[in-house]
Amino acid sequence: MSREIKITDKDRRNAVVLTYLKQHEQGKITLTEAARLSRYTVQGFIKLRAKYRRLGADCFQHGNKFKVPHNKIPVEIERKILEIWAMPEYDDVNFAVFRDSLEEDWDIKICYTTLQGIFKRNGVISPENHHTKNKTKVHRPRMRREHEGELIQIDGTPYEFFKKFGDNHKYTMHGAVDDATSKITAMYICENECLYGVMELVKQMNQRYGIPCEMYMDRAAWACVTPRHKQELSLVEQLAGVHEKRTQFQRILSELGINQILAWSPQAKGRVERMWRTVQQRYPLWAFRHGIKTVEEANKRMPEFIKYYNKKFAKKAKKSPIWHTAPDDFNDIMFAQFPRRTNRNGVFKFHSYDFTILNCPFVANKIFMLCLSENGLFARMENGKYYDVQLLDDDLGYTISDTMPQVVKNIIYENLQSFAKEISA
Repeated sequence: MSREIKITDKDRRNAVVLTYLKQHEQGKITLTEAARLSRYTVQGFIKLRAKYRRLGADCFQHGNKFKVPHNKIPVEIERKILEIWAMPEYDDVNFAVFRDSLEEDWDIKICYTTLQGIFKRNGVISPENHHTKNKTKVHRPRMRREHEGELIQIDGTPYEFFKKFGDNHKYTMHGAVDDATSKITAMYICENECLYGVMELVKQMNQRYGIPCEMYMDRAAWACVTPRHKQELSLVEQLAGVHEKRTQFQRILSELGINQILAWSPQAKGRVERMWRTVQQRYPLWAFRHGIKTVEEANKRMPEFIKYYNKKFAKKAKKSPIWHTAPDDFNDIMFAQFPRRTNRNGVFKFHSYDFTILNCPFVANKIFMLCLSENGLFARMENGKYYDVQLLDDDLGYTISDTMPQVVKNIIYENLQSFAKEISA
């Protein structure tokens, strides 16, 4: 069966022009008439006539037809790209991340459009290829702040950051993004989204840049107190002169002079939400390529990833930075502080467990501030001095009904209970 040849409108027009070319060459019509009938200018028809005299009926073909483009990807490179794409670590990455990995890890430089063409010819579909039936609500974008350090958006996201090593546990990454530049200013990963993760963000920002003017965050439990619990003050808090219940992080922001902005929707802090989409795509592959498979190692090498991200995605602010200098008592402010009172035996309770203060005289019936950080628990007395705290219970009792947060248990176990076991051994 013969193959059917499809004739296009362009082919029909070229056939008509070819007729006028032949009539002009035979002297039947003038140059002006031939150009007018062919809808060419006189100069354009003269150039076409010259090509007709050289090539005949092939004068309408483009000069590059049947030529191999000088920028065509060699077959062996295309085959190599497909072999790399078939590797397990690229199972869930999109084409943009894969293109960057080709250049960074395999020294293969190729533009995104060319890569799309290769995958299209070979039937490769992006993992992010999906069609939504319902149109998503469009939100008007908010204008960027003009100064770096004027507004920082912070958030936390749980994700399987080490899934390429077989660890499918969801760890929470805390991140801070500058609104003016989309620059990551701090990042920290731990078990759950918690106060100590966001406190670490503030510490990192102060170490690298300074203190920002404002912070934008969602209404998580560590960020604000719900309205129905806002006036529920403990007896110790009332004696200490506290008028309104605040979270530890709200106290820290107030003492550092940072204005807190609470978001009512994820779209309100869209820069950090958009950053998470990029990080979730790129960090697992970046960690895999660098052999990072634990939380401790991830936090240790996090500055490398921040530098990699900012080099690729950060923008330039319109005006100069306005970071503030931290107060002299910054380290004292960055404790989680809990007002407590000892009994007549010098013992106090914290999340239903008994503790005592070491090496401090006259601790009976004393009001003090219990300070908690990743370095452990300390008691700050009225004289401003810090004293070590000892856990009196033999076991923390890791039960489901316990109200103590897991991160607090970990800090107490690592700094108090495990130390006590080493002494007793």
